[in-house]
Amino acid sequence: MTSTKINNRQFDDNLINLDKEKTLNKEEVMFIDKRIASALLSTREAAMFLSVSPNALRIMVHRNQVKSYKLGKRLRFNLEDLLNLLRKKEA
Repeated sequence: MTSTKINNRQFDDNLINLDKEKTLNKEEVMFIDKRIASALLSTREAAMFLSVSPNALRIMVHRNQVKSYKLGKRLRFNLEDLLNLLRKKEA
């Protein structure tokens, strides 16, 4: 049997830890970084940013805990609104 040794640095470069529970690969992080630069985030992107599930985010919208914008049938989220929500949670 041959064993494959994985270099820890190589492994760490492929994954970026947001929390102990959530891990994103570099492509996902780059995608989010590009989208954050734009004005509005999709439900999936906003959920990833807040480290919650998309369904949990929809529940937060229904409870008026998060401000959202409707574009057609889709929900969109302003980055500044999400940052304000995080600031409130920290206080």
